[in-house]
Amino acid sequence: MSALPPPTTSFSVADHPWIDVRTGGQYDQVGLRSLFLDAHRIDDLALPQPPAASALLRIAAVITARITGLDDPELTASQWNALRRSRLAEGCFDPDAVHTYFDQHGWDVFDPVRPWLQTPSLRTECDHSTGINAFVPGRPAGRNFA
Repeated sequence: MSALPPPTTSFSVADHPWIDVRTGGQYDQVGLRSLFLDAHRIDDLALPQPPAASALLRIAAVITARITGLDDPELTASQWNALRRSRLAEGCFDPDAVHTYFDQHGWDVFDPVRPWLQTPSLRTECDHSTGINAFVPGRPAGRNFA
């Protein structure tokens, strides 16, 4: 009898529905890609826990900056404001820019090498789990758009 390969687990936060949203009186779930493609039709996030809503808004702010080009460090303040006004006047995100952004990055929560919003090196660097509420000030890195 041959051994079966382990099941592959995958969950793309870009494409699998997991974000509760409200449009009119209707509630639905969307992935991040749909959240940006349909943002102009969505009335609000339907997240009852303030920390969850806050975390998602922080993620959405970073993705918004990257999709719209507002994360360009070479922009002066007046250029940034002009670009922001022009993007707002468009009324919705450019679908091509949305697809390009989500297609070029990994969004799988269970990716063995680069899991989304997780640090795989923690398995080898830490001798035990501290849970989800641990705050490690030295851990964040990179260009954070806060």
